[in-house]
Amino acid sequence: MQPGFTGDQIPEAIHTIQGFLQANRLDDKLEYLRRHSFLLTDEALHMFDVVREGAAEEGDKDTEEAVASHRMIVEEVRELGFSEAAKRLHSLVLLQTMKDFMAGYSWMDSYVFLQKHPELLSEDALATVIALGMRAHEEGDAQAEKVAAAHYNLLRRIPEVGAEAAFIEIGGNDFLASLQRSRAR
Repeated sequence: MQPGFTGDQIPEAIHTIQGFLQANRLDDKLEYLRRHSFLLTDEALHMFDVVREGAAEEGDKDTEEAVASHRMIVEEVRELGFSEAAKRLHSLVLLQTMKDFMAGYSWMDSYVFLQKHPELLSEDALATVIALGMRAHEEGDAQAEKVAAAHYNLLRRIPEVGAEAAFIEIGGNDFLASLQRSRAR
């Protein structure tokens, strides 16, 4: 589809946006944008707004939020280009993933979360948790600083002893009991 599409191309534009929304990983989304450069046009941004408004009218909050976040990805790529936008967006995704990891209700929740997000074992993830701890310290939030320090120590320990052993060290008998219960199922 070419920029400046006509009214009969609207269904195709909406279909292209839906394909973008369905891409799972950030890298897949960026590759989809490369293959469907129409999504980087002003016309496409308008279509994002139309789709978002339609979802809002139907009370579909999930779709409304998904369209808004994908529109933001498009705006980042338009402003920064693919390479710089990818770096920035990966940092934002890692930051949110780290926050979700640290917000686990229990060490078992964090253990399960880590199994799904091995990117948390990267050097970038360690830098992210350090930054979160420093921000908590600067803001005087002793509890958040303590949580960040515990997760930093855990992530640093995993390469040395393995995930299970590191979680047992930090979570003690409560974690071990949870782990044994999960294996008994």
